[in-house]
Amino acid sequence: MITQNLVDLINSGKAQFRNWTTGGTASSRIPVPKNNYIVITDFTYHHFAGRFLNNTTDEEIIKNAFDNCVNNLRFNSFGQDYAYTIRSGFNITRPIVGNSVVINFPNGDTKYDCYQVHKTDVHVDLWRFPNLDTWVLNGGNLSDKTSEGRAPYGYGTAPMNPPAFPVQRSIDFLGATFVPYGENQGIPLPANWRETFHSDINFNTILFPPAINDVDGQFTYPLINISYVLVNMPFDKNDR
Repeated sequence: MITQNLVDLINSGKAQFRNWTTGGTASSRIPVPKNNYIVITDFTYHHFAGRFLNNTTDEEIIKNAFDNCVNNLRFNSFGQDYAYTIRSGFNITRPIVGNSVVINFPNGDTKYDCYQVHKTDVHVDLWRFPNLDTWVLNGGNLSDKTSEGRAPYGYGTAPMNPPAFPVQRSIDFLGATFVPYGENQGIPLPANWRETFHSDINFNTILFPPAINDVDGQFTYPLINISYVLVNMPFDKNDR
């Protein structure tokens, strides 16, 4: 969200409020002029389901929609990386006429407030999260190094009294491993692990091209509106 220090910079003529739109593609860029920096204050994400649209049966359309409604969104610049995982909720109806299904998004978009400082060009990437049936779930009790609270306030560690409850200690999905408690888990960590719930960009997670020739394809591409403040000076932490 826009803060008072940014308003002061705008009112003094040292900054401008701007808007940037992107969509229809999985990768785009916000240019940042040299010796300037930007602060992204919010972005509006239009929910969609990037899905295959092989109209052989209704069941295939429904399954593909559910398989492809969770996406990763990342804003990345030199030294800065902001990652989001977003699930698009939708309803599916079958019209009386015809055999196709209609996918509706009750909440067509969501606004996310933020305060992202970027000193160089911002790369905006969007990709699919791997389907649930590809995950490898690794459950068990937490290590006491995690300092997780005892039951009933937390899932706890074992052995203890009250007893701990089993949790997902890690989740492997297509080359990346999510480890919620990181190194405090006391388990061997693979090379490509992270403590935040996001996947990697690869052949299995890239967005499908928009189905522009399909009547059900109107929600197969992203739309994002981004608001930011361009500050006409080099970045200085005193300006934040």
